[in-house]
Parts: sequence; C-alpha cells; structure tokens
Amino acid sequence: MPAKAYAKASTDLGDAADNRLPNTWTGSVAENAAQSVRALANELAVSRKSLEQAVTELNAWADNLEGAQGTDAQGVTALGTCRSHSPTTPST
Repeated sequence: MPAKAYAKASTDLGDAADNRLPNTWTGSVAENAAQSVRALANELAVSRKSLEQAVTELNAWADNLEGAQGTDAQGVTALGTCRSHSPTTPST
C-alpha cells in the first residue's frame, strides 16, 4: 500500500472515530468502537512511517551493494591481469 494510501486510510479512520461513530452510536459501545477505530488509524500512521524508514534503509543498502559490486568487478579484472602476467606453476 503506497504511503498516500496509508495516510488517507488513517485520516478516514480517524474521521470515522471522531465524527461519524459518535453521531451514529451513543454510550459505552460507541466509545469503545471509536477507541478501536482510532487505535487502528494510529497504527496505520505508525506503519506508514516504518515503511518509509524501511524504504530509506533499503535504498541505502542497494547503493552500498552497487558500490561493492563495482569494487568486486575491479578486483576480478586486476586479478585476471595479474594471473595473465604471472609465470605458470609447474605441476607436481
């Protein structure tokens, strides 16, 4: 679910908890339902933030892996050059 969808869902649930449920229900049942819906809205907001942080961390990791891949390719080339210039070892 994209971040905008999480934000919209969280806002919609918060609105339902704060405005729609109290207008429809009364008493402790309404209060419990509103608290449950509000808690879900809050969890969606937390999930969105966690996913945004995960995206940032995964992008950084991908950049590091790309750098390591480039370094590895240079190392393979250097070893190949050294190998082609080194004398062959006689077999026993």
